[in-house]
Amino acid sequence: MIRLLAVLCLALLTSGCLTTISHYQLSQFNRGMSPPEVTEKLKKPPLISIPVVADGRSFILDRYFLNNGMGADIYYLAYEGNRLLFWGYVSEFRRHPDATLGRAVDKAIPVPTPAPAR
Repeated sequence: MIRLLAVLCLALLTSGCLTTISHYQLSQFNRGMSPPEVTEKLKKPPLISIPVVADGRSFILDRYFLNNGMGADIYYLAYEGNRLLFWGYVSEFRRHPDATLGRAVDKAIPVPTPAPAR
């Protein structure tokens, strides 16, 4: 039983390390990079790539977890025309001067389904 618990704990710890990215990795980004270039810099694929259409524009939003020192926060990379356009937290997308980016990330965020009324 203890061995199983140790294996599960190790699996959780290593999976957390594999899915997070760091601020150092973000410093290597340049606007206009292609998805393969970004993946090469990060050394890992996104958790999920979400195609989104907002205001007639097509985006791909890649979701990662960014290590914030105490845990990890959801972090998005936005591509338009197969080129990196913007990257940031959801709140940064919503404050971006291009309001379409904020609407695009809102479409990518999973919305919880309300419980049925009783």
